[in-house]
Amino acid sequence: MKRIFSIFLNICFFCSLSLAQDYTQLYIIGGATANGWDNNNAQKMTLVSSNTENAIFTWTGQLSASDFKFINAGGTFWPCFNATSENEIVVLGQTHNLAYHTTEIDDYKFVIQNSGLYTITVDMRQLTMVVESVNLDELPENLWICGSAIPNGTAQLIKGYDGTFFLYGGSLQNGDVKIMDTPAPEPYTTYYIPYQEAIDITGNSRYVTTNDNNAAGWEVLVDDPAYKIRIDLIQKRVTAQVFLPSQKLYIIGGATEAGWDAEKAILLSNENQPIGTYVFEGELKIRNENVEPNAFKFLGQKTWDPYSIHAISENAPILTASYIGERSTVHTFPDYKWTIDEDKQGHYTITVNLLNETIEAQYNGEESSLSTPNETTISINGHDGLHIWSTNGQTIDTLHIYDLSGRLVIHERQFTDLHLPLEKGIYIISLNSITYKTIIY
Repeated sequence: MKRIFSIFLNICFFCSLSLAQDYTQLYIIGGATANGWDNNNAQKMTLVSSNTENAIFTWTGQLSASDFKFINAGGTFWPCFNATSENEIVVLGQTHNLAYHTTEIDDYKFVIQNSGLYTITVDMRQLTMVVESVNLDELPENLWICGSAIPNGTAQLIKGYDGTFFLYGGSLQNGDVKIMDTPAPEPYTTYYIPYQEAIDITGNSRYVTTNDNNAAGWEVLVDDPAYKIRIDLIQKRVTAQVFLPSQKLYIIGGATEAGWDAEKAILLSNENQPIGTYVFEGELKIRNENVEPNAFKFLGQKTWDPYSIHAISENAPILTASYIGERSTVHTFPDYKWTIDEDKQGHYTITVNLLNETIEAQYNGEESSLSTPNETTISINGHDGLHIWSTNGQTIDTLHIYDLSGRLVIHERQFTDLHLPLEKGIYIISLNSITYKTIIY
């Protein structure tokens, strides 16, 4: 009788384990992933097939040479799916077995030996995993967006920093769009179209490819001057949204006056800039009182989440940076920062374009001679143009003058008295990072 009772308890125990599994979600986590072992930011895998026989999930992304495993839900390490042996080396293309655990027993990890782009396929019911390398050489070098919704009919897309995605930032009008891999239709052109017809471009959708020039594309139902479209070649997904002019951007970091206090983050200016463009003008220096004293990043709000902007590699020098990485509820990205060099402490002009996901920085020199707005006077003379001088003789460090289209017309540095014969009109003046609007008449 005791033996029967013991068997019954074991059956109940294993049934409870089976019932505890959630076959609708799976996350990859570990030192090999962008967000490390932070279980609140584990990367969710995509469910591609589910029935009584299998529950298949896939994930494609960058892995570092380190370890990883899988968890069944975000915010907790249990239940989890582990390797069946300690530090099990991943063999590409080979099926590995998974061990399911609800407690910290034999918490073995898989180890990827080389950094790279990989696709991982997991069957939760069969408890198997396969890892395959992604061949970037098979991805297109260029893509174009075309259709009646494009103002000029066709526009070349901007290639992302790693070649795995393309971007369109600009106007769309009522009509349709699709993507193609040639600048104009050819007999061999490959078209990227929605997986089903009559899909609105906004939101998330998956694409398929065809050589049929007559295949229907995505629908654009709302005219707007600032759409942002992202074509993800790895996930085979298109994400599109209307860019909201209310979006704000803040700089924060050890090199800034705000330090790492999100509530003190410094607002970038988008006044008189093209849509999606933000400018920081101010001092960056090594502040040893802060953690990561020479680093910084950007936030979309005065809190850490949900939106932030990062360098595409850890401790990336800002003066050679060209691209940004977005971290949001839609896109995962490592918490990489930009840095300044010890011999380049001082005044910077940094321009961020969220539509094109680009960044450009200019070092303007040391800040030691900066004067405050109260120490300068701006005088405008209708006959003599714009006259700017320092009332106490201190050097004015930086002057930028823009016209109403956002075009930079004058950039001057290190002066105490300056006379500029500007033409009549309205101008935006950025003086020592303080912005004024003035009229030349």
